[in-house]
Amino acid sequence: PDASVAIVLDKDENCRQVATVAGQISEEMLAPYLDLLGRWYNLAYLVIEINAGGVVVPVRLMREFGYPEDRFFHVDDWQEGGSSRRSPGWKTTVGTRLNLISDLAEFITGSSVILHDVRTKTECDNLVWTEGGRVEAQKGFHDDHCFALGLAIQGVKAYPRFDLHDP
Repeated sequence: PDASVAIVLDKDENCRQVATVAGQISEEMLAPYLDLLGRWYNLAYLVIEINAGGVVVPVRLMREFGYPEDRFFHVDDWQEGGSSRRSPGWKTTVGTRLNLISDLAEFITGSSVILHDVRTKTECDNLVWTEGGRVEAQKGFHDDHCFALGLAIQGVKAYPRFDLHDP
C-alpha cells in the first residue's frame, strides 16, 4: 500500500531537503506527526493532499493541535454563481497532477532542489511515463516520496511572501 510521506524543504537554502517522515501511517494518525514536524521547522507551511481521507488532516491540525490556518496551502474552490470556498490542502485531480509532475521535473532537472534522502532520490529516478500517458513508478518501485516532494515544491512556489518592513 501507499505510504504516508512528508518532506520538508528549506526554501532559503536552494530547496534543500531537511527532513522526511514516511511510513504506513493512516490519515487519522498523521496529524500529530505533521504538527511536531511543522512546529520543529518554525511553523512550516504545509501542503497536505486532501483526496479521500486526507481531508481530515488539516482539520485535525487546526482544531485539535491549534496549527495556524494561514500556514496551510489553500485552494480556492470556485462554485457555480461565482462564489468560492477556500479550503486548506491540495486536491489531486488530472489537471493538478500534471502541474505537480511538471513542477517536480522542472525543479529536479534544473537542480532547483537538493535531495538528501536516498529513498526520495531512488523513487524520483524510477518515475516513468506509462503506456496510458501517466507518470508513475516503474514496476517494483513506489512513488510516494516523489509526490510528497512535488507537494513540497508546490509549497515553495505558493509560499506567502511577507515583508517584515511593512508597518
